Amino acid sequence: MGHIVTATLIVAKTGDTERYFDKGAVLPDSVTAEERKRLVAIGVVKVERSAPSPTDAAAAKAAADAKAAADAKEAADAAAAAAAKSTPAKATPAK
Repeated sequence: MGHIVTATLIVAKTGDTERYFDKGAVLPDSVTAEERKRLVAIGVVKVERSAPSPTDAAAAKAAADAKAAADAKEAADAAAAAAAKSTPAKATPAK
């Protein structure tokens, strides 16, 4: 069972420190059960039965970023190839 941040940004107590978590983050195990209950009660975190672990979420984000970069490169290459085909050759002046 995971706890997912629903607010734009929250501060959660983790042991004797506090950490910031962005919307969509999965709270790590270092956030105590008492702190999780408090965050759910005030409506900034929701409980999800099949939430990914923080490492799974990070891996998924990295994979999505890599795919987006590859897609952007492919689109740029296709545009460059199309531009190269449509550019007329320079005519050599007659002598």
